[in-house]
Amino acid sequence: MAGSHGILELFESRPVFGKRWTSGLLLLLGTFSVTVSNLRAEDLRPLETDVSSAEATQRLAEMVLSRDEHFRWEIRDRGNFGGCDYVVVHLVSQAWQGVPWQHELYILNPPEVDPNESNALMLISGGSWKSEWGSDGPMEVKVPREAVVLASLAMEVKTPVAILKQVPFQPMFDGLKEDALISLTFQKFFETKDPEWPLLPVMARSASAAMDAVVGATKEEWGLSLDGFTVTGASKRGWTTYLVGATDPRVKAIAPMVIDMLNLNVQMKHQIEAWGAYSPQIKDYTQRGLQEMMSTPSGKTLMQLVDPYEHRAALEMPKLVLLGSNDPYWPADSAQHYFDDLPGSKWLLNIPNNGHGLNDISRMVGGVSALHRSVCQDNVMPDWKTRSEPTPEGVKIIATSDQTPTKVMVWTTTSPTRDLRSSHWKSTPLKTDENGIWSAQVNSPSSGAEAAFMEAQYETGGTFPLSLTSQIYVVE
Repeated sequence: MAGSHGILELFESRPVFGKRWTSGLLLLLGTFSVTVSNLRAEDLRPLETDVSSAEATQRLAEMVLSRDEHFRWEIRDRGNFGGCDYVVVHLVSQAWQGVPWQHELYILNPPEVDPNESNALMLISGGSWKSEWGSDGPMEVKVPREAVVLASLAMEVKTPVAILKQVPFQPMFDGLKEDALISLTFQKFFETKDPEWPLLPVMARSASAAMDAVVGATKEEWGLSLDGFTVTGASKRGWTTYLVGATDPRVKAIAPMVIDMLNLNVQMKHQIEAWGAYSPQIKDYTQRGLQEMMSTPSGKTLMQLVDPYEHRAALEMPKLVLLGSNDPYWPADSAQHYFDDLPGSKWLLNIPNNGHGLNDISRMVGGVSALHRSVCQDNVMPDWKTRSEPTPEGVKIIATSDQTPTKVMVWTTTSPTRDLRSSHWKSTPLKTDENGIWSAQVNSPSSGAEAAFMEAQYETGGTFPLSLTSQIYVVE
């Protein structure tokens, strides 16, 4: 629920990318508007507590796909970077609580894009809208510091890559950002019962609106006809990725990162069981007493608005869930409370010795690239299956694969308690048995806890290998 660090900071930083923005660069030919739904946000019906998951998802979709009269976009600049043509778009996705949500939207188009290509990759990112920018946007066109990584990714996947900034639009309400802002909106929901208060559906709406802008801008600039997106984002943007995936039919695959909190009410109880207290990283929610409100009727309604687990039946698209083994926001084995319940094709990637920031470029980019290419280039992802079996000594992790990995290993760590946030993970190579099965035994220690997960690496034709893992298993 907090901001990103490490390699994910490349999506939050902004050195100069192109020319200065001046009024002469406001290209009216870039102005475009499309209405995905005739519903206006203020006309949406309130959610009731006693509704089915399907009804809750339909009502969430009505919110996410609605547009108001503030929605618009303009191409502000264009050029070439890292071998890719680019356009810079000023997007107003909506107005919420009387404030227009403005975004920087960058679209990279590599030279080898098939004219018939219909898919794009979109990264949902964060950052603040600076007060000196006003309503016209920054005077200088800037993109993430490591834009070369994004350009290289676009060249590899051979599709447009879009980067949406300022999700959520912030600061708001006297300088609130990130979790401080989101937790306030949850509190406002409990006070008013107004379904437009919780910020996550609003964030998902901004991502859906950005897809409208990407479709229009790529059509206008390069003659493309996009109708599908692989969507990725980290932390709250990963949360947003789940929700827009459940509601916008243009989403063909998702790669949510470091948001290990689906089935939120159960996850909060799991934090207490594992650590004896809520993570300090979610203090904004704890200080408002929001966890205790989740089991109330209003709390159930809030979960139907913001918890992706409530909308899991709509998450049929291919999914790669990227997590950090040492993420301080969630116990390491939190995926046990939702991952197996997700429908359709799904893969898990626990990145060893990484926290909330994911600074392992190879595993992160290799995974997102492989997922996207499986959608737009028909590259088949491995059928990597893992499970666990209890044994008298602890638990055994078992894995099979229809494709041959270049290597398989087990990562292990020990800790005096179930708190693994500061633990160091070590790997040991594994070989298959005569039946092509990999297995690893995790023994209960005499004191403290031991944890393990299995990883397989594959060559998929991308710059980086594809890593897939099992869940993390903790035994005491």
